[in-house]
Amino acid sequence: MEQHELEKEMSELGVARYRTKLAQAREKELETAMPIGRRLLAHYLKPFEEEMKAWQTTARSKPGRKHRAIEYLDLLGLDVSCALAARAILDGVAHRKLFTRLCMTVASLVEDEVRYRTLEETDKGLWDTLYKRTSKYGSNKVRRRHIITAMRRVDHEFKPWPQNDKLSVGVVLVDRFAAISGLVNIVNRTTMFNKTRTEVHASQKCMKFLEESHSRDELLAPVYLPLVQEPRPWTSIVDGGFHSKDLHKRVLIKTYDRKYLQELDDYDLSTVFDAINAIQGTPFKINERVLEVFQHYWENNLECADLPQREDLELPEKPEDIATNDEARKVWRRAAAAVNDTNAKSRSERIMLSKVLWIAKKFKESPLWFTSQLDWRGRQYPVSLALHPQGPSLCKGLLLFNEGKRIETKTAEAWLGIAVANAWGHDKLSFDDRVSWVNDNMDMLQAVAEDPYTNNDWHSSDSPWEALAGCFELQGYTQDPENFVSCLPIHQDATQSGLQILSLLLRDPEGAEATNCTPSDEPQDLYQAVADNVIRQLEDLAKAQNEFAKFWLDFGINRGLTKRPCMTRSYNSSHHSCFEYTRDWYQSQSKKNGKELPLGNTWTPCLFLSRIIWRAMEETLTGAMRAMDWFKEVADICCEHDIPIRWTTPVGFPVKQRYTKWNSEVVKTRIGDKIRRHNLRVATDKLDRRKMINALSPNFIHSLDSAAMCATVNTAKMHGVSSFAMVHDSFATVAADSSTLSGAVRASYAEMFSMDLLRDFRDEVQAYLPAGVELPELPEYGDLDPACVINSDYFFN
Repeated sequence: MEQHELEKEMSELGVARYRTKLAQAREKELETAMPIGRRLLAHYLKPFEEEMKAWQTTARSKPGRKHRAIEYLDLLGLDVSCALAARAILDGVAHRKLFTRLCMTVASLVEDEVRYRTLEETDKGLWDTLYKRTSKYGSNKVRRRHIITAMRRVDHEFKPWPQNDKLSVGVVLVDRFAAISGLVNIVNRTTMFNKTRTEVHASQKCMKFLEESHSRDELLAPVYLPLVQEPRPWTSIVDGGFHSKDLHKRVLIKTYDRKYLQELDDYDLSTVFDAINAIQGTPFKINERVLEVFQHYWENNLECADLPQREDLELPEKPEDIATNDEARKVWRRAAAAVNDTNAKSRSERIMLSKVLWIAKKFKESPLWFTSQLDWRGRQYPVSLALHPQGPSLCKGLLLFNEGKRIETKTAEAWLGIAVANAWGHDKLSFDDRVSWVNDNMDMLQAVAEDPYTNNDWHSSDSPWEALAGCFELQGYTQDPENFVSCLPIHQDATQSGLQILSLLLRDPEGAEATNCTPSDEPQDLYQAVADNVIRQLEDLAKAQNEFAKFWLDFGINRGLTKRPCMTRSYNSSHHSCFEYTRDWYQSQSKKNGKELPLGNTWTPCLFLSRIIWRAMEETLTGAMRAMDWFKEVADICCEHDIPIRWTTPVGFPVKQRYTKWNSEVVKTRIGDKIRRHNLRVATDKLDRRKMINALSPNFIHSLDSAAMCATVNTAKMHGVSSFAMVHDSFATVAADSSTLSGAVRASYAEMFSMDLLRDFRDEVQAYLPAGVELPELPEYGDLDPACVINSDYFFN
């Protein structure tokens, strides 16, 4: 496989994918779901509305009987009527439509909108219930049927519009859109039976515009695959990565802010380039033994680890009295909805796994590389579809370093054992205990490697495919320890990167201890500490006879409950997301232990539990909360003076946070999508206060973890490490180099945080503010020495 042929194939695959999406959109009459359809809608919506206003003025001023469409169009704002009409017309622009049928379709959409608004005005409680219930439906037809059925059931009166009047409304809207846009023509055609039929056709102007636009757009979305030749090193933000010109040119840093990209020319980014080039210069290969197992289970539709089922689950059988038994109908609908949700999730997983399998088979006989891209905070991402080093357990299990090293020391041997134990879920044990676990379970691990189909203990591990890859690697090493070349990526993960960074910034000894920044004999478990707090609160409430507290204590609280809320808390996650994580955890655990909530819904009990988790996090993460509050104050002051927030990371990468409001007005119908009204969705100069405030803390943290990654890679590279698999706060290399990488992580963090990064940030932001405007004083610091991470075995472990 030649690289230039591969990159040409990427471009061709992108074209084929775009054309498939276009064909599907046109088949479903959803032209506005495509980018060019959205642009047409945005471009012509405002002129269409102005045209309709002019038509109304003229129609009202004429003597005699008024046009019958006027009274109906007055029931709804022209902005909404025009949005509904334009979308209906453009969605079917590629088809020849009967004029009368299209007019009735347009008028029915307007009528439905009036119907929904009338219901909201007369019975808001019912409307809110119906809106919430139907918002998850993908089809407007299904929503409409559901709502109208419910309205009839409660005898809600809405007098349908007479057919002739509806036709008049539709004719006006379709005729005026055709006149103002020139996109469609209303023509008379004589059929083979010598009958005249009036149709709506796309105009020549429209077809030419669509063809040219689709031809351009299909070239801008290639399917990015791994490379079979080392990517070109980045020497500037526009020079590096892919080799040929067959692909749409990509810049290193992904952002919509063109001014920011131009500003980057003034910065020395050599430190960042060195690290990124080392990462994307690492060759990988497919782990063929893992691929063989994956392919066997997948193609034979066998249950295995975390693979989804190949077929949809069947809906539960409807009860015989579903038409008359309200309770039975509710129970069935709830069960059917759960099955539909599971099937939808499984379908997307199946599609992604099919892509992973295809790519793994395609590249299994050659080394492969992953070109890199950065976001505007400096975070590194591989540019590749489905299979890459930052993927889930299966992707990691399928990838080996192409260039391995022999395991020649007890320390390197221990790192291999630690990686195996971690994949099996024993990452909270001490290093010695993890190695002991591997030695104690060596017979089982060897049996898995010998026959993973019969000996399937690996299915129940924390990271099944990485566990399987570890068994294969362990088998190879034990069979020939002196000559075996180990290529397995050995990952070292941060305990909780965001909270670690906030603790080091504030010199917070309590937060540092909870997140393994300080030395300890065994790894600290933050998630378990918060879970213990939750249990204490539940026990107190249970003593007061709280039924929810009793249920949750009986159900069983574990660290899995608090993991995702804690992971995201330092990134300004909301209470709502905490609730969603709680409900996801409950549904997963319920499948395992068979216990179900006593109530018919999960909302109230899970909301109750999520509030307790939130309180537990506030009590445990006091230093982090203090820092996040300070960042919000800084962002608020910057927004007040309309100043973007800028800072430079310790590796010289300039960050510019600038979330702006958009100049597109939004017309939101009661049932349907948002319609944007202006030509382009272009950012204004006005900052979006909410986004600026909520995003500053997580963006600053992400910029520092990306800087730490760059510093770690460059330090490790100077000491002989050449293979890197990096996932933001999880760094991997071969077992022989893991100690070197471990030292590089700690040295880089110690050096970075020996500086007062929070003060540097404050001073840099202050320099952009008007004279006399002062940022708040820094939050209170503790007495922690950031150099403590050097001696902390479990800082990354």
